[in-house]
This record gives sequence, C-alpha cells and structure tokens, in this order.
Amino acid sequence: MKRWPVFTLCFAAMAVLVWLLPTAASWLAYDREAILRGEIWRLWTCHFVHFSESHLGLNLIVVGLSGAVLEMRTPIARGVIFLIVPIGIAAGLLVTEPDMRRYGGLSGLASAILSYLALSLLSGRKVERLAGATILAGLAAKVFLEWGQPPLFASAFAPWVLAAPTSHVLGAALAAIAFGLQKRTTGVPLNRDFASVPRH
Repeated sequence: MKRWPVFTLCFAAMAVLVWLLPTAASWLAYDREAILRGEIWRLWTCHFVHFSESHLGLNLIVVGLSGAVLEMRTPIARGVIFLIVPIGIAAGLLVTEPDMRRYGGLSGLASAILSYLALSLLSGRKVERLAGATILAGLAAKVFLEWGQPPLFASAFAPWVLAAPTSHVLGAALAAIAFGLQKRTTGVPLNRDFASVPRH
C-alpha cells in the first residue's frame, strides 16, 4: 500500500491558511533585516507566504501534483525534502542574494520536488528517463527565461512580483544532493514504487 502524501497536503494547507490570514505574512515572510536581527523562523515560514492569488494558485498546483507523486512513488526522506531543503533555500538566498529584501512562495520547494522526482525517473525505464529529462530541461528553461523578469506563468496577473530564480537553482541543487546521499547510503533503487520497497 502506498503512503499518503501527508507532507504535501500539510504544506498546501499551510500556504492556504497564511493566505487567508494576510497579517501573518508580516511576521512569516522572508525579510532579510528581520532574519539578521534573529527572526530565524522566517527561513522556513517564508515558503508559505504568497503575494498574489496567481502566485499561490500556480505554486499549489505544481507542489500539490509533483509532491503527491513524489511522496507516493518514491521512498524519499520526506523530512529532508520538506523540512530541511526549504531552510537551505532561504539560507542560501541570505548568502547569495544580499540585495533581496523580501521573498516568499513555494516555488523553490517545487523546484526541489520536481528535481528529485526527475532524478528518480532517470534510473527507470525508457519512458521514465524521457520524462525525467523533460522535467529537468523544463526547469532549466524556466530559470533562464525568468532571470530578472516577472514569473513566467504569473506575470500576467502580478507583474510587480519578480521571480527569484536563485531559489529555484538552490532548490534543485539541494534536491540533487539529497538524492545522491540517499542513494549512496541506502542503496534503495529510487525509481521503484514505494509499495514494493521493504519497510520495517
């Protein structure tokens, strides 16, 4: 029996809840100065903050679908992908983007999820390898097209929101590291359905 995508559902629910409580964004969003003052929880909570309905809706679609597939299909270390990688993305922004004052959204995590899923597909059958390569190529193209521009898919609805392609690169890189470490330490074929993997 496949496991439920609990982490995906929880993250989606949290993003919706924060959207419905707009005042929460002021103390949950990535705020560089506030983080440097010690409000380090923002490194994790910023991913639940969105700046427009289209921003939220598109992120929920991508994270919801890809996260559910990943959780149900692959024996990932869910705590790493959903709890540690988001902190790593925001911490990476703190170091690599000193001019970025505010950030929010699930798109960095979406890139991590899609990257991990794509890497797991690359070691599968021919059609899975093709799907994995297509996902990675699509991610690379999206990052390239959005560099310094409004979000590729949400720009028509929120042109004042700039994309943060660095967060997408960081998410993909951290997912690749997590994938490599898990594959090396467990030896589990990460392209197999979770239902067929022995558990204890």
